[in-house]
Amino acid sequence: MNESVEQSKSSVLLWDNLSLRQVDQLVCRWVQNWRVFETEDELWKAKWHGFERIDIPFPYAYWSSLGDCYCVFYEDVMDAEPYLPSRSVDDALDLYEMPLFTNAACFFNKKSGRCHAKLRTVEKRSFHGNSGTLPLAICQAVLTAYGIVSQTGEVYIP
Repeated sequence: MNESVEQSKSSVLLWDNLSLRQVDQLVCRWVQNWRVFETEDELWKAKWHGFERIDIPFPYAYWSSLGDCYCVFYEDVMDAEPYLPSRSVDDALDLYEMPLFTNAACFFNKKSGRCHAKLRTVEKRSFHGNSGTLPLAICQAVLTAYGIVSQTGEVYIP
């Protein structure tokens, strides 16, 4: 778990009250550890000071109001790619590939109508996500492993 996140928990929300944008932002900022810009305008202001270009370390993300998603620049020679871990199974499953995790499982519970995600860390700790969609369940499990979401569903935004 990220100790700096643990020490700086200041604002508490509930998982079920988060928007998809907020979930994606938490994943970008605290799991992927990317620099996140809230608007494309904010990004370009950070990249250009007058006529002088300022290098921003890759990857970094910005909120695209046109695409209704975060877009990520992975390197200088490519266009930004949409990143939707809360809505895309592919983007969410990529989170399981991170070195922190050794084992993962996902399933749908017909009785509750909810998706469940379980993962295990290299320290043999288990974390769970339980949500209406598989990508959200995966995001919840991963954010729980990172100390952003508690097992009771409280979300700590440092």
